[in-house]
Amino acid sequence: MAEDREATQTSEPGTTTEGRGSLPGVAVRSARRMQLGSNRGLAIWLVLLAEALVWTVLSPDFLTVRNLTNVMRQGSLQGIVAVGGTFVMLTGSIDLTVGSLTAFAGIVAAGVMTRVDNAALGISVAIGVSLLSGLLVGLIITRFRVPPFIVTLAGLQILAAMTLLFNNGGPIPIDNQAFEWWGIGYIGPIPVPVCVLCAVYIVGWLLLTQTKFGRRTYAVGGNPSAARYAGIAIDRHIVAVFVFAGLLTGIGAVLIAGRLSTASPLTGQGLELSVIAAIVVGGTSLFGGEGGLLGTLAGVLIIATLQNGLTLIGISSFWQQLAIGLVILLAVVIDRQVKQARA
Repeated sequence: MAEDREATQTSEPGTTTEGRGSLPGVAVRSARRMQLGSNRGLAIWLVLLAEALVWTVLSPDFLTVRNLTNVMRQGSLQGIVAVGGTFVMLTGSIDLTVGSLTAFAGIVAAGVMTRVDNAALGISVAIGVSLLSGLLVGLIITRFRVPPFIVTLAGLQILAAMTLLFNNGGPIPIDNQAFEWWGIGYIGPIPVPVCVLCAVYIVGWLLLTQTKFGRRTYAVGGNPSAARYAGIAIDRHIVAVFVFAGLLTGIGAVLIAGRLSTASPLTGQGLELSVIAAIVVGGTSLFGGEGGLLGTLAGVLIIATLQNGLTLIGISSFWQQLAIGLVILLAVVIDRQVKQARA
């Protein structure tokens, strides 16, 4: 197929290197979108700083090493999964499976370890299940031309049902110290999940900003027609992005199951919403092609800090859900207004 091979021509006769369908033109536009995402990301960090100042004033317990470590630990699962979600959203897609997939990968890994007490096997199973899920979702979207929202919504329901069926709806305890270390252990004074979070963001940032894969991700979401005309194998790239997102969800499943020392069908419940919230709050457009991981990390910390701060001042979880919903709505409205202003 034409879209599955790289173009050998960089431009049509009579077009400039920034032409509509040339590879250089697509690369230039991708670089501009990355720069825009970085600029918006920096602004989001200022919002995070302002929020931290507010909670510091309202609660003397906020600005302590212990509490800030808890914020980072609590936000690590959302943060890791949000890296994959950012890549997905930059292509103009969306992934609603991450919550159910986290629960399913964790419970399958725990079930395997009840029979074979081996942490490496459990981790491999969790990541393998997640990679397979991402591959299937990507293939269904690209081969059958079904909108990502519909495919991943169906995937959410299917994975949730499979999780319940796996152990008749019950949790599976985990009694393996090597596996649990990934959720509760420390590397020096830093919790392991925070170390993994930092490593994932460094790798994700390099992949997005320094490689052809990252430039193609922006191109596919920014202008699919131009990307196809430039020779980018769009279907193959979308599948690869969903596989990458599945990989990171599997890693997140290992961390949360290790932290809780159990795998439960309730694990990851609502994770897809908090991840999407963090990505959108971080400045990545729901319509694809604009945003970046710097903003996503800030968005993750904004959501985690908001939940932590509201807890410290005694606000119930019901009101916290309302606050997060309002933050999501505000972020989407701002994103839409910015797009219309530039049109």
